[in-house]
Amino acid sequence: MKTRIRSLLIALLTVLALFVPGCVGKNTCPCPATSKPATTLPAPVIAERPADATAYVVVRPPEELLDLAYTIAGDSDYKEFYRQAFLYFMRRGSSGSGFAVKSFYKIDKDRKLYPHTYVFTNRHVVFGASETFVSFDGGKTSSRGDIVYVSSKWDLAVLDIPISHSILKLDTSVIDEETPVGALGYPAVGMKGSYHVFNGIISRSCFTLAEYDPDRSEECMLGSSAAIDHGNSGGPLVLLDEKTKRTTNRVIGVNTIMFAELHDKFYAIPAPAVAEVLKEAEEVDNHRFDREWLTKELKKSCRNFLAEMTSASAQIDRLIPQISYRYVVEKGFDAFLE
Repeated sequence: MKTRIRSLLIALLTVLALFVPGCVGKNTCPCPATSKPATTLPAPVIAERPADATAYVVVRPPEELLDLAYTIAGDSDYKEFYRQAFLYFMRRGSSGSGFAVKSFYKIDKDRKLYPHTYVFTNRHVVFGASETFVSFDGGKTSSRGDIVYVSSKWDLAVLDIPISHSILKLDTSVIDEETPVGALGYPAVGMKGSYHVFNGIISRSCFTLAEYDPDRSEECMLGSSAAIDHGNSGGPLVLLDEKTKRTTNRVIGVNTIMFAELHDKFYAIPAPAVAEVLKEAEEVDNHRFDREWLTKELKKSCRNFLAEMTSASAQIDRLIPQISYRYVVEKGFDAFLE
């Protein structure tokens, strides 16, 4: 009788293991030496210093883009210059910023628990990337990141790195104007990532891109005077401590956009939207090997794309994320512009 009960328990546990989110057929990125099977499940560690959980994100574009750039250059006198410049870009890659937001464990194909961390960045930072690397020390060491989710609504992407790392906290409370904030990240200095903090205040609690361009999104963004450039976009916008005026680990937004013609006007995606995208990313990651679920979501995406294409008020920033760079390469740049 005991033997039979034991057999039933083993069978039940085996079935349950198959349905643990993210474990079915999961083939993770090569893990660094620091990533070992977990024997215990420690609680996520909140970074005391926001710099410790702010990421330097380096991406390498696909080789197909080299041919596209070469074609765009045409037969001009600068064609060879463009080719050499792009080859350098291919070797070095481009970069942006990000931050760790969730540390957790997944059951790998060997049925053992391994640590993982979700890292947020901007969609435009990793768009079209063939490889993505995440570093928390300015590039001295890095982990290969797996892009698990890209939002079509927001300029956000979620990366999964196969290590455990300290995280920052999302603060989804209402943020008042004139609140002191800091924009963290790795702006490119001398072709290398260099950690910087730019302090400022919230200048607008709800700014819509439609105010700048009628064809853009009407979703609220946080406006601030904390500087954003091409390197620290994707990094966290954090609150400052009221007493010390130093940066805290409370993230209220993701640094996203600046307007060169508008002095000291920088904008971040607010934390409530980031939390929404995190939930979407978790759902996709948990169902990424569920054929029925993926088919259903693909049909939904197709319907949304067609609806946006045929809408009288179609927004270009909602269409571009759904167009593959491979389509541009195959059909030509003119087809993409059309």
